[in-house]
Amino acid sequence: MQFMKLKGFSLAETLCMLIVISVVALLFWQTVYMTYTKQKAATKIKHFQSVMKQVQLKAKKDYNDWDDYCVEPDSVTAERFASNYILPYVTYLKKDTEEEGKIHIYLADSTSFYLQKTSCMTFILDINGDLPPNIQGKDLFYFNYCPYNDSEFAKQGDFIPFLTKTMTSRDAALLKCASSPMYCSGFISFDNFDFSDDYPFRIPG
Repeated sequence: MQFMKLKGFSLAETLCMLIVISVVALLFWQTVYMTYTKQKAATKIKHFQSVMKQVQLKAKKDYNDWDDYCVEPDSVTAERFASNYILPYVTYLKKDTEEEGKIHIYLADSTSFYLQKTSCMTFILDINGDLPPNIQGKDLFYFNYCPYNDSEFAKQGDFIPFLTKTMTSRDAALLKCASSPMYCSGFISFDNFDFSDDYPFRIPG
């Protein structure tokens, strides 16, 4: 009686197969992790946007539409704005005053934001708190409150992302984001603050 001799894989073939499987698994894991990272970042930005809009509504009710800011915006510092219109309405861990009157507020959800007086009142959200990289478009996202008609920004009297009057389409916003990352919050607002596949920067984990 004859028996068929089965030929197994050689050591080299086995190693090659394991390497291929490992590479495929690694690429799959990277894709899953990047998707999770983008979703996590988007959730933090959406939450911040929602919280600040609620803060705005409550402060307007208590301060009669923020008259002391809207009437004389040039006289209101970031410190005064934070003390009157923000801190009474949010849960925060601590507040620091930094150079040039910039206020750094640490929130309870591990994010933080800077408040800076510019032509408007600028909010800079850091989705990682104090963790790196602290780079515009990666973990720093800019928002504004403009109480009066500003020459650059698209909408006044509301808490909005950095969305200029020239960013009238998604394509225009994408180009602006890629060249000037502080405007990336305006770009992602076209996608409901989600990070699309063509987002020009890698979101850190």
